[in-house]
Amino acid sequence: MRLEKCVHHCLDSKAYIYLNTVKGLLEDLKSLLCSLNLKVFHLICGYEERLKPLVENYWLQLGQDLSELEHQPAIVYHLPSAKVPRWTPRLDVSNKVGCLSSKYADLVDKNWTYRSVDSIRFIRGIMENNVAAGVFDNNGEPLAWCLRSPNGSLSNLHVLSSHRRKGLGSLAVGFMAYKIKSTGSEVLTTVVPENRNSQKMFEKLGFKPINKLFWAVVPSPF
Repeated sequence: MRLEKCVHHCLDSKAYIYLNTVKGLLEDLKSLLCSLNLKVFHLICGYEERLKPLVENYWLQLGQDLSELEHQPAIVYHLPSAKVPRWTPRLDVSNKVGCLSSKYADLVDKNWTYRSVDSIRFIRGIMENNVAAGVFDNNGEPLAWCLRSPNGSLSNLHVLSSHRRKGLGSLAVGFMAYKIKSTGSEVLTTVVPENRNSQKMFEKLGFKPINKLFWAVVPSPF
């Protein structure tokens, strides 16, 4: 039985790679990674410290200078199941929380820090295939939102600048945590080390740091 995994998703001129192994079969995983033969710009997403040498080996196989490879870190936070609150509509009358439909994909993409010329397709895809939370005004327009990334963690948390410091981000996270727990899954999120405000918010909600993951950007060979 194979216990290693290397999955990639292609979207137009970009690909996303997710890799892991259960029992440390690093040679097999390295072979899988090096067999992809991708000809487009791609991201290697959410790999652990122990997998850095595999990513470096892959980078060298592509003919890239190792000094130009950046392992971009993110802290993994976990919310224990016991700390996921039962959802109750405890908002003031001017706002409500609910699921955010993919018709707002353009708005989410427009406000995404890592937006690119073709990121809208990625955003729409994760909104269509996963639960997404929104905090809405009286007219049903979103003021804040939170998505769930392909690896299962919370992502794209954002509050419109005109409505910050009102707890709307925490409401979106709380609703997402409730929805994810209801599926039997663990509630996880990743935060870049320099984003202390997000770290403080998640810690206030009961999240605990449990790991560090890395991302690598691989340029197109053409």
